[in-house]
Amino acid sequence: MRFVLSLVLLAAPAALYAVAPKDPTPPLGRPSARVVVEPAGAHLRVQHAAGTALVPRAATRVCALAFQDELLALGLEPVAVATDLQGRPVDYLRDRLQHARAIRTEPGTGMPDLDAVAASRPELILTTAIDRRVVGQLQRIAPTVVLRPAMTMFGENGSIDAIAARLLDLADVLDRRAQAERFLRGFHDQLATLRRRLAAPMAGRSIAFLRTRGRAWRLYGHRGGFGGEAVFVALGLAGPDDLRADGNTALDPERLLDFDADFLIVVADPTPGAAQGLDRLRRNDAWRRIAAVRAGRVHEVHVYRHWVLSGPLGKLRMANDIADCVLR
Repeated sequence: MRFVLSLVLLAAPAALYAVAPKDPTPPLGRPSARVVVEPAGAHLRVQHAAGTALVPRAATRVCALAFQDELLALGLEPVAVATDLQGRPVDYLRDRLQHARAIRTEPGTGMPDLDAVAASRPELILTTAIDRRVVGQLQRIAPTVVLRPAMTMFGENGSIDAIAARLLDLADVLDRRAQAERFLRGFHDQLATLRRRLAAPMAGRSIAFLRTRGRAWRLYGHRGGFGGEAVFVALGLAGPDDLRADGNTALDPERLLDFDADFLIVVADPTPGAAQGLDRLRRNDAWRRIAAVRAGRVHEVHVYRHWVLSGPLGKLRMANDIADCVLR
């Protein structure tokens, strides 16, 4: 039996996209709960996961506590973005967010730096916050729209269709529907082109994805939250049968002998834990028996967050990582 997996090596910084403490009430919204946008004079009335917001038409000063990827896809650079505790935006978008104000999340509280949010003078705040305390504080600063992320986490749908639908939701909030539709045409065209280019070289072959963190290695499947949709559906690659149901599974070193991937992608986080995990993997005798390793078809990527939580720009980068591995 051949397996299609990917080797993703990472140890994600906990502060990046920090999650607020859980509210006793159910989480606010789901990707299937689409926003409703209605004209209201010089504003748009937006019904969203936390209520209703009156948003200026075609707002340009957006504080993006989430959805930076989608905003850039729409041609809009946010004035402020959520960052890690060192003030760094998400790695794969860092070059495009150099001028945005850094919004750190207060450790242990899940509360963004409200002074920094206010200093960015936003016309609109975008967030995925499920804590009503956080949302309430943000609403005091500027109109706030709460959308849950279209990703395969917490049982939500991270399909390409869900990602496209969420982009259209944001486009409606920002009065940028035409830009979204234009982007999505190019987005689908690029995925279709890569799918065609990969069809012949991937016929009868496998590619592997594995996440390792310290001493733990974990394989991810179609619903695992780490690129499953972009890999297994959009690019026409088959997923491992034993991972389709639960999405991911722990991998003991001995089980490396069960896999014989023809191509291997290593997404390496620069943190010490991940680097040690990679070194330990490379020293394993079973690693050297994998077909991709023997043939020198191992592709390392050192920017990794698009493999974890990303919008359409990240999905395209993931698809191109795979193409670079297979077609180089």
